[in-house]
Amino acid sequence: MDALLNKAIDRVNSFCNLVHMWAKNQGFWKLHDIAASSNQKGGFKAIKHALIAQKLALISSECAEALEADRKGLYCTKYDLESVEQAPDANKKEMFEQHIKNSIGDELADIIIRTGDLAGYLEIDLQKHIALKMEYNNSKPQWNGKSY
Repeated sequence: MDALLNKAIDRVNSFCNLVHMWAKNQGFWKLHDIAASSNQKGGFKAIKHALIAQKLALISSECAEALEADRKGLYCTKYDLESVEQAPDANKKEMFEQHIKNSIGDELADIIIRTGDLAGYLEIDLQKHIALKMEYNNSKPQWNGKSY
């Protein structure tokens, strides 16, 4: 399992860094940049923690949206994904909105993207955290000794 897990997560940190760079370019970290350039270091620390709290709240909101998607039965099929993937660029956005947007897969993707962005910002080695957490979880009894 260790070799398979390591192979599966081998590019997690690259993904996190790429997503964070994209989010910065999109302006999602503008307040951080403004605070970092100010001379008030204590104020910067407070803004940094407020931004982290905001990002965690946004991840939580994506989880709630995924729950609602499941409650509403909003799933997309492999056919939907392939259709959007193969659509001409001029139609891709409209087809995405029609076939994928707000589905549980779409919301799970948002969770991973936002998590990767935050991990990239905090320079967290998510690959190692995942590997060590899976190793730890593997040492616990089935269902962690609980009924669900």
